[in-house]
Amino acid sequence: MHQKLGEQPFALDQTATAPGEYAFQVTRMQYYISEIKLIHDGGQVTPVTDLYLLVSAEKDDQFDLGSFALENIEGIEFSIGVDEAHNHLDPALYSTHHPLALHNPPCIGVGRRATGLSPWKANRATTAARAS
Repeated sequence: MHQKLGEQPFALDQTATAPGEYAFQVTRMQYYISEIKLIHDGGQVTPVTDLYLLVSAEKDDQFDLGSFALENIEGIEFSIGVDEAHNHLDPALYSTHHPLALHNPPCIGVGRRATGLSPWKANRATTAARAS
C-alpha cells in the first residue's frame, strides 16, 4: 500500500490544505481493509475471505492475500473498515498478532474499531495487482 494525499505521497506531520483552505496535519493514521475481492479473467470475482488488514499510514506495506488459481488479475475491490459482525466481537479473543486483536494505542477511537463499512472500488487504472 502506497499512501497518498491527493497526488502526493502521504507523510505524517505534514501540513496539508483541505477544500475551503482548511489546514490540517495528521499525526497518526491506521485503518482496516476487509471484504477484499479479486477481479480477474474477464470480470470473474473471487472473494478473499476472512482476511482483515491493518494498514498503518506511516509506512508502505505489502500484504499476502493468499494463493489463487488465476490467470490475469484485472483489479481489486475492498472496503475500508470492519464488517458489523466482526466489529462487535471481543478483540481479546484474537491472538496478539491478529489485526483485530487489542492494540495499544487503540487503532480508532478509544479501544474500538470503526463502525460500519465504506465500500470502495479501487480505480482499476491506478490499482496494480499481480498474479504470481
